[in-house]
Amino acid sequence: TLQLPPSCSSAPGLPRPSKKKAMKTKTITTLLLLLCLALPALAKAPKGDARFETTTIDMGTIPENKGPRAVTFTFTNIGDGNLVITSATAQCGCTRPEYSEAPVAPGKKATVKVTYNPKGRPGAFTKNVTVRLANAKRSKVILKIKGTVKQ
Repeated sequence: TLQLPPSCSSAPGLPRPSKKKAMKTKTITTLLLLLCLALPALAKAPKGDARFETTTIDMGTIPENKGPRAVTFTFTNIGDGNLVITSATAQCGCTRPEYSEAPVAPGKKATVKVTYNPKGRPGAFTKNVTVRLANAKRSKVILKIKGTVKQ
């Protein structure tokens, strides 16, 4: 067998790498290789798809002094994987969305409830709610409420 002199196995003055360190490097390299091979499979994981019955609800004429009014948007997950609502945000403080953070399985229904406070807001209104979805074919859906506040 051919043996290298000690001067060829490491740089002068530097210690030789330990077997433990070499094993750790091999383990990390192997894990990174497996992760790279698995990424394409993860990208093709089934995704959900939210189909809303409607994305606009006309609340009609509502009295200003009768307090907040709520409407409910219903959707069905028509995709192949679970989807999750990660956020629902309104464009102003007069509109408040509510939703469940539980995953919605394929074929199941879920809702987003939107409450509008008409106090001090007479006249026509249109408000948008942005719904963000995880593991979905569309990551964002805009819901709209509209109507007229009567004094």
